[in-house]
Amino acid sequence: MSDTALLITLLLRGGQIALLLQIAWLLWRDYRHALAARLGVLLTIGTIAFVVNSTPPIAPMGLARLPITLLDAGNSWVMFLFARALMEDDFRLRRWHALPWLLLAGIGAVNCVWLHPQHHPWAGKVATLQSTSTLLLALATTLTALRDWRSELVEPRRLVRVTLICGCGIYALSVPLRALTMGEDFATASRMHAFDGSLGITLFYCGFLLRRPRADLLFPPANGPAVGDETPPSSATTETSTTEKPDYQPDPAQLAQLEHLMSIERLYRHEDLVS
Repeated sequence: MSDTALLITLLLRGGQIALLLQIAWLLWRDYRHALAARLGVLLTIGTIAFVVNSTPPIAPMGLARLPITLLDAGNSWVMFLFARALMEDDFRLRRWHALPWLLLAGIGAVNCVWLHPQHHPWAGKVATLQSTSTLLLALATTLTALRDWRSELVEPRRLVRVTLICGCGIYALSVPLRALTMGEDFATASRMHAFDGSLGITLFYCGFLLRRPRADLLFPPANGPAVGDETPPSSATTETSTTEKPDYQPDPAQLAQLEHLMSIERLYRHEDLVS
């Protein structure tokens, strides 16, 4: 790589890291109460590790880049958890969620410390395994967004969430897919993709989505119920509901018409119904 190309690469990587730091800061400052936002911070840290790990001066360092490799190798699983937390309001982390991350990070560490520096015959197979696992998790991330988008009743929030997750998933799909189809190792494919600026464009768009008030559609507010949540009834309301029983009986024809509007015509998708 010539000096000019190396300088351009370093400038692009510096801009990408600056955008990632800004995204992490915005998430932590405004939405750290939300699980999806905290996972988003971890995702940005892992993406910073990915950018640094694939930079030409860092890639040949071997053992010295082990901590960065750990964060980079397990980041695809963090992205999958981020997608689930963003699309499923009732999603909670479990202890077993750490096991896939440890497995992916361990594979990356073995390849970084032992196989790749010694040019072991299994180094290529392990690199292919890493690319395949990243490809499958990126595909699962995209499918998660497409699977759950119909369950989101608020049309603007659904559009922002699905666009954000699909953008991250498509980029994550492109890196291992190119490595598998063109016979390149993971780091080389990462350098080629990051160099053409695709990651920078994706990060710029993600930063645009995280500007208020648009970002309020992604994460529930800290003070107050999230969109779609029910507020707890007051004591007076509870007493009234227990002592008074309304005599009104719903009209079956009206119920049938309401069911038709909601299930067939999907009336809830109209933006003018959302306050």
